[in-house]
Amino acid sequence: MMKLFLKSSLAVIICTSPIAAMAVDWSSVPTRNEDRYRYQKSIDNHMQNVDNSMEYYIKLFKRFALYMGFDLDQEPVKRITALLNPNETQINEVYSYNSLFGATPVNAVQMQNAPYFVPQGDRLSSSLNAWGNYTFKNPPFSTPSSSNQGSVTVSILMDQKPYQQDPVSQAVINILSTPDYSYCMDYWGTNYNNDCKYMTSDIVMEQIIGTIPGTYDYITGQYNQKYAMELNGNNLLAPLLYSTQSEGSSTNEENQKAAGLTAKSQAQLANNFILYASGQVAPQALPNLRTYDQLYSQATSKDKSVTTEMRKVAQATISSYLSKLRVSTARTSAGLSNLYYLMSKRMPQDFSTGQGRSNKTSQALEEFKMASWRIYNPDQDNQNDGQQTQWLNQLNQASPATVQKEIAVLLAEINYQLYLNRQQQERILLVNSLTMMIQNETSPPHLSSSDDNSSGMAPAN
Repeated sequence: MMKLFLKSSLAVIICTSPIAAMAVDWSSVPTRNEDRYRYQKSIDNHMQNVDNSMEYYIKLFKRFALYMGFDLDQEPVKRITALLNPNETQINEVYSYNSLFGATPVNAVQMQNAPYFVPQGDRLSSSLNAWGNYTFKNPPFSTPSSSNQGSVTVSILMDQKPYQQDPVSQAVINILSTPDYSYCMDYWGTNYNNDCKYMTSDIVMEQIIGTIPGTYDYITGQYNQKYAMELNGNNLLAPLLYSTQSEGSSTNEENQKAAGLTAKSQAQLANNFILYASGQVAPQALPNLRTYDQLYSQATSKDKSVTTEMRKVAQATISSYLSKLRVSTARTSAGLSNLYYLMSKRMPQDFSTGQGRSNKTSQALEEFKMASWRIYNPDQDNQNDGQQTQWLNQLNQASPATVQKEIAVLLAEINYQLYLNRQQQERILLVNSLTMMIQNETSPPHLSSSDDNSSGMAPAN
């Protein structure tokens, strides 16, 4: 369009210039030599004026072209009309698309080939559901880390069986299934059972700590040095791609319990931070064995000495406790989902090239590349020919058609970023809604009267 405009402008200038005056009426040419000489002189003067006018108009036209961004004194340069880096742009966008669903936490407590994102039969089911729980599939999260050195998996120190396929589901099982220490005592709580088959809350905490430090050891910086790493929130958010390379040697189960909860890789450091920050290393107390057994016996008793009212009270007490326990667990899982979402975004995902080579990346790293490679791309700093191939330099030499195509691609990527923002806004909305409901429970409506039944129903913990 710009070239057509300049050509049209040049045509207008030429047509309106004194060249039009060059037309000669040959019928009026003088026949005498003297008159012919004077006539020729006038023609020469006229042509000189035309040349001067043309130089003037050409100078104006060049000035106009410079104003429009073109230098007519330079040799024309062939400008490309295709996208500047179509292969890299496409790879980045495909990786961003796949890593998004690979990093999204899902509920893996389902049947095999379950529809994580869309129902089976939908046209997107095969391309989306295959990425469900991808960051915790290789190696499987349900395989203890003793056999997978630097990977994020279940821990024999604290996780209850059956082991789950994703960390949020495992945390839910731990909350609901870690019994009170009394389950390893006799019924009256006086003698400890050394052959106890349960991993109670006190055993979990003992195994997390490992060998108990001495009186003057636990306050030393040398002892706490490793916790300065594991309890640091930067472990979770700073990396764009966690390393799962182990920095320690393989240990057996006995040595693991003696050492306590330790990290051997960057990914495990982030996971340990979540375990500490979410309180999973200190399980909440479930009911004492004797307390629950007495209530259960009363709730299910068919003895005539147990009245219907006593039975109903016991049933209501147990039901109330279990309901509130599950309410608390569901709310806790929302926070855990957000924490593991932040972690999963940085977990490695292997996108093989099909040539026997692996290409490990993460959603966080791909988002960073998409957002920053046009600003600066180290891979394009200096190619073999020594030419600068940074996007800004390429764009500076690009044709208008290429610039328009680059704008279209940028708009598509902006739309993708807006989608990511909506996903995060939904998580914020979830947490804010739960927070509001919890606050409302602190002062619920209450109706009391002198006829209230004071049957002694114990409040749920």
